[in-house]
Amino acid sequence: MTTVVLLGRQGSGKGTQGRLLAERHGWAHLALGDEFRRTVRGGGTRAAALEPYLLTGELVPDSLALSVVRDSLARHRFGVGCVLDGYPRTVRQAELLADIPEGDVDVAVNIAVAPDVVLRRIARRRVCICCDAVSSTTDVTGRCDRCGGPTVRRADDEPAVVRRRLARYEERTRPLLDWYAGLGRLVTVDGHGPPDRVAAGIDRALVDHLGATSDVVGTATA
Repeated sequence: MTTVVLLGRQGSGKGTQGRLLAERHGWAHLALGDEFRRTVRGGGTRAAALEPYLLTGELVPDSLALSVVRDSLARHRFGVGCVLDGYPRTVRQAELLADIPEGDVDVAVNIAVAPDVVLRRIARRRVCICCDAVSSTTDVTGRCDRCGGPTVRRADDEPAVVRRRLARYEERTRPLLDWYAGLGRLVTVDGHGPPDRVAAGIDRALVDHLGATSDVVGTATA
């Protein structure tokens, strides 16, 4: 199974590109933020532990995040590929992921987008309360294009929270680029263009990195 980790600042397009990558190649798309929100909606002890972190934008404790990731990976362990979007977020989380049988990462893709660009994107971002689809206020008028449900601004997309999240990215998540680069598993793709151009760049980078055994060769070279 090919496992790809998507990295980048909040608003860099990880969610969009993760979904597109999974759809193109028949892979599972495990967006940790979505998994957290589904867990909270389901209630229970783990939901109660998660909810305060989602409301404030603070990083979920490593043990709690890993438990959600392990459950998600277990559901897809027999698939041909998996895209991890939103995890790991720190070097320690990457180390913990590498220690579990399901956590072998083939390549980490850094979607590079400038801070001023992601701030504008996040200001427009809305999420459907029914299906978690993400959209922009320039594209929809309060309804989800996918299911028709109402769209809202996420609590962790409020301006004050976003500023804290971007500062935390520089401090705690950006070192992951060096960590994966040290393992020879990092590729960087320009994330400023339209989604289809960024997607093509990701496929080319994966083929260049993974070689002829890659599951993406046929699509990227077609």
